[in-house]
Amino acid sequence: MSTHLNLLLLEDSVNDAELMLDVLREAGFELNSRRIDSKADYLRELDQPPDLILSDFSMPQFTARNALQLLQERGLDIPFIVVSGCIGEEMAVECMRAGATDYLLKDRMGRLGHAVSQALERKRLIEDKRHADVLIRESHAHTWRIVATALDAFIGMDAAGVITDWNGQAEQMFGWSRPEAIGRLLSATILPLQYKAAYESGLRHFLETGEGPLINTRIEVTVCRRDGHEFPVEVAISPALQRGGIFTFSAFVRDISTRKLTEERLALQHHTTQVLAEADTLVDAMSKILRTICELSHWDLGALWFVNDHTDVLSCAEIWHQPSVDAMEFSRMTMQMVLTRGVGLPGRVWASEAPATVRDVMEDPNFPRAPYAAQAKLHTAFAFPVRLNDRVLGVMEFFSREIRVLDDDLMQVFVTAGNQIGQFITRKWAEAKVRTHALELEQKNRALDDALIEAQAATQAK
Repeated sequence: MSTHLNLLLLEDSVNDAELMLDVLREAGFELNSRRIDSKADYLRELDQPPDLILSDFSMPQFTARNALQLLQERGLDIPFIVVSGCIGEEMAVECMRAGATDYLLKDRMGRLGHAVSQALERKRLIEDKRHADVLIRESHAHTWRIVATALDAFIGMDAAGVITDWNGQAEQMFGWSRPEAIGRLLSATILPLQYKAAYESGLRHFLETGEGPLINTRIEVTVCRRDGHEFPVEVAISPALQRGGIFTFSAFVRDISTRKLTEERLALQHHTTQVLAEADTLVDAMSKILRTICELSHWDLGALWFVNDHTDVLSCAEIWHQPSVDAMEFSRMTMQMVLTRGVGLPGRVWASEAPATVRDVMEDPNFPRAPYAAQAKLHTAFAFPVRLNDRVLGVMEFFSREIRVLDDDLMQVFVTAGNQIGQFITRKWAEAKVRTHALELEQKNRALDDALIEAQAATQAK
């Protein structure tokens, strides 16, 4: 099967040109050829580039080196074979460095067909590679457009744990710009300190075994922003094996703070309602409520203060704390303390009749228990009123050993819980009054019965 070839000959010898054409025809090429020997003709021919150029090394008006230079100036990538009757090795090497595809001597014209075939094949391979590179770049660009506009954060990472990709959503989610994030260790960028060791151990295990419980699945983890604020995310991590057996990793990260808050609010409302419905006594209910709120909302200590209507002060009635918290002195001081309106966090909530947050009680000048809070390593505090209609019955107060920022919606859930608890307390107080009144009435009835019996006995004695 013949190969069509659009050929340009730079040759001043008509006989040598015909010989080359004959050799190529015998090699199976169907030729469309032009012979030239001047610079002007050469430049004109380059306006419609040929498939291949055969050039004598030296001609009276033109040389192969001149032709190669002009070819490069035009930015054309055309196979260029130097054919000469007397080219030395040094000159041949010089031509190759200047961009020639191959060279051969005219007395070895028999290998011209093979040289041309190789040159064309090399050109085809180069063009195929360029085309493949274009497709790859387009594919990468298309993929990156998808990643860049994804609603989830996208993070690329190499086997050393270094960030290699970081989309716009990741910038917004974590507070690091793309130029700042790329090149940083992932563990030092988005992971809280307490999780770094486990992450690094898991990465080493995967690189050694190719297995890991967190790979190719969706998991929920806690990450942190640049400012240190921690929040929950759902992450899917996918590994990719590159050349040389080196792994890279891609992760899509979704902020699930809103979902978690919704779940927390629903759980808090449900458990609060359940505790209040099942509690037999006020003391039993308050202890369980404090524990429920602490465990579901991740507080380390909770306290319930009641308003004494006779003395117009607040006093603490109940405290609960996580077993891991050393709060003996803080609890003792809290139970002994009496607060007036506006004093301390409970006093402020009582006075304002609204929830209040203290980012760090160590820095609050209006927190009398600060030295004891320091011993217990308590920082963020939150309190809300327990009320019935317009009346504040008490205050519930909670502490965390971490610096926390409360969501407005979650605060509203606590306000609702405060109203529920207020209704429950009022009902229990009313029930207690009824029981007390019934007991007093029973005692009075017994006294009347006893008096009547004594009167009857006295009458009979007369």
